[in-house]
Amino acid sequence: MRRALSLASLTLTLLALAPTAQTQDVNVNVSVDVNGTWFRSTSEGDDPEEKIQHAVRGYMAKASQRRGARIAVAESPQLPGMVARTIDTFMQYADELYIELDADELVVDDGDGRIRIYYLDAEKHERQLSNGVRIETVATRVGLNITIDQKADDTKILETYVFSSDGERLELTVRLENKQLNEPLIIQSIYERE
Repeated sequence: MRRALSLASLTLTLLALAPTAQTQDVNVNVSVDVNGTWFRSTSEGDDPEEKIQHAVRGYMAKASQRRGARIAVAESPQLPGMVARTIDTFMQYADELYIELDADELVVDDGDGRIRIYYLDAEKHERQLSNGVRIETVATRVGLNITIDQKADDTKILETYVFSSDGERLELTVRLENKQLNEPLIIQSIYERE
């Protein structure tokens, strides 16, 4: 009887000390090296130009409804300056990305002179762009998944970086919401290392 009790208490102790399945899932492959150059797949993911043109057409339709008149939408319409700058500033869909990731920060270089540094502490960080726009950024990391939530004036941007468990594939989804757009602009890109 005493032996059965000690065996039962040993089992309960081991179960209490064992990590839960949830803890294991969150931390799986955190040590996988994802640093380096990533190339956007042309066969997978969204066509960014097509998605942006769709957003432009939606914007133009909304603008014409506000004015109470029909405006002919050109084959390649252009967004007004503010919305175009917003898309250019925040939409991450470069053909090539250089990424450095450690426990505290994510650095993303799109090769066009835009280097972004995100602190993965789930704290709000504010910065001001050269054009005077103030941005609030909150970045979090759970294993190989990184979420970056940004807000600037009436624009919200959500970027999600999902690295594969072997560190060879990246799914990057960028969602931009702006009151001038009919619907969120969402671009999903697939990146691979060569």
